[in-house]
Amino acid sequence: MAAPRILVIDDDINILSALRILFQREGFQVQTAFDGEDGFKKILSGGVDILLSDVDMPKMNGFEVFQKLRMQGVVQQIPIIMMSAGVGPVDRAKYIEEGAEDFITKPFNTIELLARVRRILARVSGHMGANTATAPGAGSQPGSRPQELTRGKLGDIAVPDLVQFFALGQKDGFLELTKPAATARMFFVGGQIIHCTVVERSGISREGEDAVFNMLSWNEGNFRAAFERVAIPRRIKTPTHELLLEHARRSDDLQRQEEAPAAAAAAPAPAAAPGAPRPRVPHSPPPGPPRTPKAPGGRDDFNF
Repeated sequence: MAAPRILVIDDDINILSALRILFQREGFQVQTAFDGEDGFKKILSGGVDILLSDVDMPKMNGFEVFQKLRMQGVVQQIPIIMMSAGVGPVDRAKYIEEGAEDFITKPFNTIELLARVRRILARVSGHMGANTATAPGAGSQPGSRPQELTRGKLGDIAVPDLVQFFALGQKDGFLELTKPAATARMFFVGGQIIHCTVVERSGISREGEDAVFNMLSWNEGNFRAAFERVAIPRRIKTPTHELLLEHARRSDDLQRQEEAPAAAAAAPAPAAAPGAPRPRVPHSPPPGPPRTPKAPGGRDDFNF
């Protein structure tokens, strides 16, 4: 059965990236657009089974996209889910009355969002489970916990993206990373990091923000995410988004430091300043016949 095709429109790059990863890992074919104008063009070009669109966007906002699609009859052909953080119940009801399938309030729970998308696709296709292709091992019932979100390899997804899953869904739980040399755990309450530990096989251990930055830099190993109640004291007070921004800044600094020696080696030698004296190069007189010693009291031929 062909994989369902979803188009996600949002001007928040973090949400766009997280939703792309979420749906790709669930077997969807995913297109994304950063603004309403680009998204509208992609819808008209075809190849979309369901649309997930933000409301507040540049160039053409979600309301304008929705109205254009409604006037062209696309709303009756493609199920549309709208999402926003600042729309009241009256406006949400208006979208649904005019043809939107659902309205998601930000911040949203990714598991619930996935279940709603599956339910809508199943209803549109006419029977439960149709057009809801999932990756091997994933549950097919709406609301079931997708296994691909709970276990995998870091080569397939970056640690900051995993952290975003907890943050966007405001989830409680923990993220565990393992590799031959170390084990790390990060704990969340309401999507915020509250504690982190890294223990190396050599006996070295880290805690708190030092462990967070170490864990965010891992790019190999296995991960396991569990969504459950966490009953440990909060030891990290810095908001998660600030920790992610600091990690990005440190990564940029490290990359510049690594590139600096190569850039210095490739740089040409500095030119001499205008007017600076040229260095004197010692030289020997040109070869010639030996000079004849002058007689005592005689006169040197070169002295006048």
